[in-house]
Amino acid sequence: MRDLLSKLDGIVCESKDHEASMARAELLQIAKNARTIFSAIQDGQELPGWVSSYITLANDHLNSVAEKMEYNPGVE
Repeated sequence: MRDLLSKLDGIVCESKDHEASMARAELLQIAKNARTIFSAIQDGQELPGWVSSYITLANDHLNSVAEKMEYNPGVE
């Protein structure tokens, strides 16, 4: 995971397009937050409902973007 974050950090610095640069910076922050959250949650731990809901919602949104970019990269 650390190698991925280092690679993403380097890529963000190289991006020229403002929207792309902002999106990449946000994705880097998402990856860092995901690692922090993953480390904080223990197997079998009880989580408040809103936490589970927010994680599910974030996952759904990211999956939608990933699927769109993977299967229709040129479509806006």
